[in-house]
Amino acid sequence: MWGITRERDATFAQFAEDATRSLSGTAWLLCGDREQAHDLVQTALLKTYLAWPRVRHDDALAYGRRILVNASVDAWRKRHGDVVSDEAVEAHAPASASGFE
Repeated sequence: MWGITRERDATFAQFAEDATRSLSGTAWLLCGDREQAHDLVQTALLKTYLAWPRVRHDDALAYGRRILVNASVDAWRKRHGDVVSDEAVEAHAPASASGFE
């Protein structure tokens, strides 16, 4: 049992080392804040680690990025509210929403 856990931890540690720079860049592009980007990367790595036995290792970076994007969206929703009002939609909509008028 311990051998399996050590092997899992070793493969994840290698993934984390290889993926951190890429995930950090993506996180910074998503939020524009260094500290928030760091938090997003830590969240993505933690959630990827928890799912590691189910993650296809050849697709692990994409899996981590998906978690990163979802965490970014969740953080945005907490800051701005989950529901956007009709007034906010109308304020940002083009004069002719259909494009045919």
